[in-house]
Amino acid sequence: MSRFLRIWLGFCALSVNLLQQSRVCWAAETTQQGVAATVLAGAGKMVDSNNEGDSDAYDVRRLGFGVTGVLRGTTPRASASQHASGFFALAGVAAELEWAKQTWCGASCDKTNGIEGPLAGPFEQASKVGLRAGVGYSFSLVEFRVGVLHVMPSSDSAFPESFTSPDVMLRLGRRSLGWFELGLGAYDASTVLRPGAYLGGGGGRVEELRVTGHLGVHVVNGMCCQSLVPFGGIAELDVEHAVSRSVVAGVDFKLEAATSLVFATSFHLAFML
Repeated sequence: MSRFLRIWLGFCALSVNLLQQSRVCWAAETTQQGVAATVLAGAGKMVDSNNEGDSDAYDVRRLGFGVTGVLRGTTPRASASQHASGFFALAGVAAELEWAKQTWCGASCDKTNGIEGPLAGPFEQASKVGLRAGVGYSFSLVEFRVGVLHVMPSSDSAFPESFTSPDVMLRLGRRSLGWFELGLGAYDASTVLRPGAYLGGGGGRVEELRVTGHLGVHVVNGMCCQSLVPFGGIAELDVEHAVSRSVVAGVDFKLEAATSLVFATSFHLAFML
């Protein structure tokens, strides 16, 4: 027991010491006022699951972009000992072109002509747009955001249903040291189009290298099915580096897993104002 107490007290002392260190405050999405632009791409196999027969399968390719802006009531100061606190507003848009080719006809064929099996048709192009808006409040160690997002696939999409989701997030910890976050909705441009519940965190000084990761359960295919909603997992890793005091560049890698896999990546730039 005494050994455990020594380890615990040592950890507490180290934590207090780290929290007292002065760092340049490089902010992520909802901490510092600015605009973030993202280009995203992905490819893989996607399955339209149902409980009435064999699933339909598609090959998919995606290309899109996103823009997110954060406006604060006051301009953040430069040091971590003077973290900005107060209200902020967030708004964003994401758009994506998707090329889908049905490779297996399951339950949909059973309902029409009783034939199921492989298909060899062309890729069909469709689009999807997501909008988000919210407000929040920041403290040095805690931040929260509440809002809403809306996803609108085009009528020619393989999964055309529009839907609305809450967009809420709670962060614990300083971004200049390390933090955890819990959310429902989106944490970047890609998940604006595929929202869900997620747990994330990160750490590192962005002047050198900051690493962020998320794990979540998302609507990876859209609200595509009449009988089942195909939730799937998304694992994400993001690496960022400060190009200057006003520009942060990053690259993001995602793996979407339902009954099949889609691999996606994106490149983003954040301009701090």
